[in-house]
Amino acid sequence: IESVLGKGTTVAANFVLSHIDRAPLGDLQGTITALIRLNPDRDFLFRHSIDQRSVTVDTRVLRNVLGEIALNTPEVMSWISEYIDEQEKTLSGLLPGKTELL
Repeated sequence: IESVLGKGTTVAANFVLSHIDRAPLGDLQGTITALIRLNPDRDFLFRHSIDQRSVTVDTRVLRNVLGEIALNTPEVMSWISEYIDEQEKTLSGLLPGKTELL
């Protein structure tokens, strides 16, 4: 955990996926969307990487694209949730395709 006053806090975690004692990551999609929904004015940068592939969701980019539309509207939250789910499945090899930086 790194924190800089007035700039933000970074929380990073690295796990060995094949380690026998590694707990399941859980509901990343639900966790990230809940953080955004409950804190729509905060900036979040979520990045999940496996090997050389990664999924990124940056609320600053989303706000820039959406303009006046709030992040915590049901339609936007639904899209973010579906996007994270699809990208996580692609990252895990469950869906073909590539992940894209958002």
